[in-house]
Amino acid sequence: MSKLSKRLGEFKPGYYSERTFHKPSPEPVSHVCREEWQEYQKERQRLAEEKRLARKKREEEREELEQRQRERREAATARLASHGLSVLNITRHCLKEQEREEKAALNRQVQPEQAQRFPHFKHWLGKRNPSLANLWRFRKRIAPGVEVRKRKFPKTGTLTSPYAAYREMVKKRFPEKMDESRLDAAIALYMHCAGYTVQEVANELYRHAPRRSSGQSPDERTEYGRRVIGYAFGTAGEIDIANVQPTEEQINNFVQEVEQDKERIPRQSSRLRMK
Repeated sequence: MSKLSKRLGEFKPGYYSERTFHKPSPEPVSHVCREEWQEYQKERQRLAEEKRLARKKREEEREELEQRQRERREAATARLASHGLSVLNITRHCLKEQEREEKAALNRQVQPEQAQRFPHFKHWLGKRNPSLANLWRFRKRIAPGVEVRKRKFPKTGTLTSPYAAYREMVKKRFPEKMDESRLDAAIALYMHCAGYTVQEVANELYRHAPRRSSGQSPDERTEYGRRVIGYAFGTAGEIDIANVQPTEEQINNFVQEVEQDKERIPRQSSRLRMK
């Protein structure tokens, strides 16, 4: 403290209002994976109770060990007191070494138990059900009462090369400035709803999506397409579809809009920088 006072000056306690520090309120239980969360809490409480009982047992074993060691020291001192101080010192030294080894052996039994920690809920859920773990990851995007499920849409799109037409439709529906990756994600999601397969959408993205940079390699382009497909056909896309709940009529309407506009779209290979 004196060294700090020399460097920073004399300590002056500050004023801290009680309103400055407050305990944050716990996050409300999400409606997503509620049953799994309750099961997780039960397992966590069970493990906590097991640890409490194990800790109590270790304390009892430690107390018993200390009691035995104390009685052994007293018995050895009483038995060897007549042999002089030198013999007593040797005996005490040997007993201390023995006690140290006994305590170390007891501590070694404790270390593996302490290393075992209960995982966070997302890791616990991921080992049990990866699909539910993905839902939990995107839980804030799921509206209450919405059922997220993997939907299989009938094939309503008939275009052999639909990317350009879907791109124009998405830009018309979302006129605000949109990053290219978000634009491609929306295109892939609409194509998914129109019944195009994962492979068809991936091929369209690889062939027609604008390059991100002049030095983009084929592997980077493939990885980019994989991420877009992962959204459109994965959990995040399923959540967005579940929140909107597109009807068959709505899907048919945008498919007709796309295919009608396709006739009016001129050659766009140069503008889209097709590969």
